[in-house]
Amino acid sequence: MAYKDHLVKIRNTYLVSKDAQLSVHAPTSRRLDTWKEYFQDENTNWRTRDLKTDAPFESMAGSYSEVVFKIGERNRYEEMLSEAEGMPHSFKLRITEVPDKLMSRQRRL
Repeated sequence: MAYKDHLVKIRNTYLVSKDAQLSVHAPTSRRLDTWKEYFQDENTNWRTRDLKTDAPFESMAGSYSEVVFKIGERNRYEEMLSEAEGMPHSFKLRITEVPDKLMSRQRRL
């Protein structure tokens, strides 16, 4: 199953799932570096909890963030996607295979 197209805005940083690709867009390189560290393979919460869902960024969202899904909120999703893509700093998450014990065969990337 592919990830749902969704977007989470946490402060001024955007976590984007679009066409099964996950990316982070930030206003500063320092903020981007913080997220890069978070998503390193050593981060077990990210790999064992969030990646197992069909909307991994939604499962990370807290009360101070905004979550928008393309299905159901297409206009807002497109608006926020445009904002995200306008950020000066970004990176795509490289998802490696998740161990069998953590995810079913159909869900591995």
